[in-house]
Amino acid sequence: MDSINNNFRIKSYVLRQGRISSSQLRGLEKYDKYSVNSFLISEKKTANQQYILEVGFGIGKSLIQAAKSYPNYIFFGAEVHSPGVGSILGKIDKEAIDNLKVYHGDIFDLLPDLPDKSLSRVQIYFPDPWKKKKHHKRRLISNSLFDNLKSKLSDNCLFHIITDWEDYYLQLLDLFSNRNDFILCVNDISEKMLIDRTTTKYETKAIKEGRAIREILLTYIC
Repeated sequence: MDSINNNFRIKSYVLRQGRISSSQLRGLEKYDKYSVNSFLISEKKTANQQYILEVGFGIGKSLIQAAKSYPNYIFFGAEVHSPGVGSILGKIDKEAIDNLKVYHGDIFDLLPDLPDKSLSRVQIYFPDPWKKKKHHKRRLISNSLFDNLKSKLSDNCLFHIITDWEDYYLQLLDLFSNRNDFILCVNDISEKMLIDRTTTKYETKAIKEGRAIREILLTYIC
């Protein structure tokens, strides 16, 4: 797939200069060792190997747990914010987790390097809802994301999305109802189709504030 020109794409994030702890900085120093790109250069996907991609993992609490719970899967995590990347890299190194690789940057920049039909699952948990209507165009989950991901998805790839913002959820339902390449599993989310995960800090905050947790599960059809 050709490289994506990010100069003309509205980004779904704003990089802010936040405080990075000393432990997070030490984690960032290990990026080359645990990066997605280093893994892809040194390894070749086998027929029965499954790659799972999580976009926007925050500090990586849920992703770490998933990788530990499912050692036969290879997990990729993409995140733009340095503190979160440093945090998860430190945990990967400390706990010797060998099936979790990290990409520090925009998911659209990673996509050209992923092998075609390599992803058996994509997860996006609590993406930035960009609450103001004028900012909805910044929302990550869009036709543009799916169009650029399609060549990387294996047959019957699962797409799992969780949000606590009802208008985002309704927007996504409308988006998928107008696509013929994904089947929406409405009210039919089997436990076998989900991956165990821990509650994120945003999820805890949403529950405290009385917002419903909405889940969407899709199956990709080539």
